[in-house]
Amino acid sequence: MAMRQPHPDATAHSETGGSRPARRRNSADRPEPGLPKSLLTPWILLLSLEQPAHGYELLRRLGTVGPARPEERGRYPDSGAVYRILRNLEKDGLVRSTWEDAPGRGPERRIYELTPSGRKELGRSAEALTQTAELLGAFAGRYERGSRRRSRRLSASTRPAASSTRARNPDEARARRSRRG
Repeated sequence: MAMRQPHPDATAHSETGGSRPARRRNSADRPEPGLPKSLLTPWILLLSLEQPAHGYELLRRLGTVGPARPEERGRYPDSGAVYRILRNLEKDGLVRSTWEDAPGRGPERRIYELTPSGRKELGRSAEALTQTAELLGAFAGRYERGSRRRSRRLSASTRPAASSTRARNPDEARARRSRRG
């Protein structure tokens, strides 16, 4: 007889084998609106295609054109995340790095450039992001149309009808009755 497994949200197991209640997500745990970190990888691939660069240069360029929200332009994304992505891209053969001598400018720097496999992956990412952009555009348009319709319905339902206004004014109601005779 198969044992029923608990739902993953029901409990979380500790390393000692015990269990404790899982922490439920609430609205405060939701990520802020904006571009997800998963967009860093395609941006890094694109920037590496445009011009091979060292990690700090990629960070600087990401801060000005990449996945930062408009109010965050010029602020760097998380450098640890960018360097982890670069290491993983190199491990996967999508970028390669070489050491550049920097006489008079400091220590050697690792320069990252896109490989042919990286170009193919960038093409797949661009296609997927284009489809996602179309879906997001459709969602945004539908949301706007729906919220405008709802706004019109709400404003129409909050406007008092002419007959109900008259009925609420006792003086006018008495005058109407006296005119009827």
